[in-house]
Amino acid sequence: MTIPKAHALSVTEVAAVLHVDTARGLTAQAVAESREACGWNELEAVAGVPLWRRVWDQLRDALVLLLLVASVISAAVWYVERDSPLPYESLVILTIVVLNTVLSLVQEGRAEQALAALRALSAPQVTVLREGHVQRIPGREVVLGDVLELAEGDLVAADARVVEVAGLRTLEA
Repeated sequence: MTIPKAHALSVTEVAAVLHVDTARGLTAQAVAESREACGWNELEAVAGVPLWRRVWDQLRDALVLLLLVASVISAAVWYVERDSPLPYESLVILTIVVLNTVLSLVQEGRAEQALAALRALSAPQVTVLREGHVQRIPGREVVLGDVLELAEGDLVAADARVVEVAGLRTLEA
């Protein structure tokens, strides 16, 4: 649900459109209805990059391409000269490329897991007014019409309209 030109409406008009009492906050039923209509207060997860694409990206690196060209040249020289039973140099180079690709993929996976863990740890907690009671909830549970109570150091977990303020200062970093 969106409110057209909400910025041009007064606080009481926005509260009336959202059916919220700014002194008591939302009811449990209004929270459920808003969540049903709008979903959770979070960004949609971006689909992961498929494994074949990550491997392809690793193999497109200039140094890896140089190693692959060196491996082909080494195999061609071995084919012409046949000085050993197998093209050892070419096989060693290919082994290095494969190991490099596998290690890079493992490192990327670990980095993504660490980033997900950091994201979960840094999820903001929000103070809201619901049914006349102040509650501390995860930021993803904020719904349209919630009355947020902000104190020094709090993060604003959603777009909001200032209803009442005393000495507000922000850091927009």
